[in-house]
Order: sequence, then C-alpha cells, then structure tokens
Amino acid sequence: MAAEIKSLSLENGLSGSLAFTDLDGGHIGAGTGYQLSLYSTWNIKKDWDLSISVQKVVLEQSLYTRADLSSTDSVEHLQQKWTLVGVGAQWSEDFWFYEYQGGIAIGDNSQIGIDTESGTANTRTNASARTTNFFYVGASIGYQKEFNKNWNIISRLQSFFILNTIYKTDGYDDNYFTVLPFLFSVGAEYNY
Repeated sequence: MAAEIKSLSLENGLSGSLAFTDLDGGHIGAGTGYQLSLYSTWNIKKDWDLSISVQKVVLEQSLYTRADLSSTDSVEHLQQKWTLVGVGAQWSEDFWFYEYQGGIAIGDNSQIGIDTESGTANTRTNASARTTNFFYVGASIGYQKEFNKNWNIISRLQSFFILNTIYKTDGYDDNYFTVLPFLFSVGAEYNY
C-alpha cells in the first residue's frame, strides 16, 4: 500500500523548560516560551502514520542563582530559538496518539542575559548567542477529537533534546547549558 496523506494540522501553544548549567558549580533555571507547529500526517498502514513537521520554538529560562562567567559577570537569563524540521512515526489508540520524532534543529539568534557588577551598581545586558544547528530527537503524546466530518481538535504534549551543545556562539559553545523543554499545543486538524 502506498502512503496517502491523512491530515494536516496547525497547532499553537506554550512551552515550559528547565535549564541546567555546570558554570560555577552547577545551577538550575526554569521558564516559559511559545511555539507554533505545522504537521502533515501520512497513513502508512493500519494505526501507523508518518508525520512531517515544521515547528518554531522559543524557550526562555531564569536561573534561580547566579552562574558566574567571571569575577564581574554572571548569567541570569537564557533564551533559545529554533526551527525544528522533523519526521516521526505515529500510532494511535482510540482518541490518543503517540509519536517518536527526529530531525534537524535550525538555530536562530537568541540571547543570554548577563549581569555585570561595576562598583555599587549592576548592569543587565543581553548578549547575542546563536543556537546550534544539529540533530534532535523527541517524543509526544496527543489527543484528537472529531468535531466535524473533516475536522479534529488536536492537543499535544511534546519534549525534545538537541544532540549537541545548545549555543554555537564563541564563549557559550561549551557544554555549559542543557535544556529540557515541554511543549503544549492545541490546534485544528483537517482530515483528507
């Protein structure tokens, strides 16, 4: 049986993430962000589908304690932006679906919030830091409910992991930062 297009969905939502850094003995942070996704699903065989997706993801975290870069500079805030282009294997049971995914994470200009001590005053600046281009792996669980002959409401909880350093900008390209995102989206799915 040849693969046939099954559905097309547009999803929008929020993201939450944890950040870990080994700077200055190790620190942790958390924060929110947003994401927008476009999915195309192709039927391969009964209950198994192939998905192709493009996602725009923005993650932000504030560190709970200062992570020192030098005697005067410390990291307080992290931001990561990526475009994820992926392929996944998806299977469904009733209204629920599960997916494993892999693909390319395309980096974008992001920021790292630096706090600089100078005498009695502290200065906060946002240093430009580009996220890395590399492979990622991910998994998701979702729920879809028909509300019309050709339309479903769809929601998805997803996480992914970049298989490389987070930033590729000099000075931030060591394995200082690890990010664990959780993406929640709701959208509409059109069934062909």
